[in-house]
Amino acid sequence: MKRLDRYMLKEMIGPMLVGTVIIALLFMANEFISIFKNFDVSNLPKLAVIQMVMFRMPHWLSMTLPAGTAIGVALAISRMARESEVTAMRAAGISLRRLLLPVVLMGSLAAVANYLIVEKLIPPAALKYRQVRNQASVLGPGPIFRSNVMLSLDGKSASFGSVQRTADGRILLNDILLIERPRAGESVVFSADEGSYDDGVWYFQSPLIRFFSGGELVSIKTEDVVTINERIRIADMFIAPMPEEETAADLKEAIQDRKRSHGDTTLLEVAYHVKFSLPFSCLVFALSSAIMALALVRSGPFVGLIVSMVLVMAYYNIHIVATEIVGRNGWLPPGPSAWLPNVIFAAVAAVVLWRIE
Repeated sequence: MKRLDRYMLKEMIGPMLVGTVIIALLFMANEFISIFKNFDVSNLPKLAVIQMVMFRMPHWLSMTLPAGTAIGVALAISRMARESEVTAMRAAGISLRRLLLPVVLMGSLAAVANYLIVEKLIPPAALKYRQVRNQASVLGPGPIFRSNVMLSLDGKSASFGSVQRTADGRILLNDILLIERPRAGESVVFSADEGSYDDGVWYFQSPLIRFFSGGELVSIKTEDVVTINERIRIADMFIAPMPEEETAADLKEAIQDRKRSHGDTTLLEVAYHVKFSLPFSCLVFALSSAIMALALVRSGPFVGLIVSMVLVMAYYNIHIVATEIVGRNGWLPPGPSAWLPNVIFAAVAAVVLWRIE
């Protein structure tokens, strides 16, 4: 690595880290506000509040690292241009493309770091966050009704038409179907209109029990009540797992499984591609911020930085539109939808670079 590269990297890394941490702290403050707004914190342990914020932090870091990269690069390039260092480099025969090489390296390092956060830190942290938040929802306000719930209970596949939580913490169940396969070729089907869950015990009222062997109905019987002893986290029944709780490999496997069952994989495929497109945005922001700082240096010392922040906000708005509207509704395939913001901003940066050269 040449002295020029080391010098520019040193100039960029400090502002990048500071900008990333500051923006992440702002998101942390918003998370505190959300907790105090949606929960009765007087009933929550202080440790639960701290855990929710800390488990959420990797998610905020993945969002703020691209912004921090834009800030660091814009500040460094703007300062070097204002103090005629860029002019001296150009006079020494250094092209703009060579000048941007350390910027590309900086953006690539940030992209790798962001990918590791997205792939290694966010899935376990997001799962822990949901678990703590679900436990907190038992003590504070939370969802009390959900339909079409599926669980695995005592080796049985359980499906419930609706699940409702009462004020005393019990769960009321309706339209119940349990399927058990004790041996190959044999199955037992339990169906009941209603039941309940209370303190680790499941109660199914007056179930109709059908016994099948080789696809043939062997016998039918009814019982007054069937009980299953298996404790679960209550709130887990009301909040479905999120794609961010899964790694790219998990999402790919889920996509393949759903395709085999002829289910819709659009949302899963968009989430899978975002696992890669969002970290790559660090490189896009690094290049676009540097180019904008060079193009606007004569307009003022901080114009390039302001424009870079505007680009960051514009990027995230386009990202939301592309993934949540365009991709979700199938207007574009999942892959192009997730990568569309990067393509747009890379194209704009390329045009501006061509003009200033």
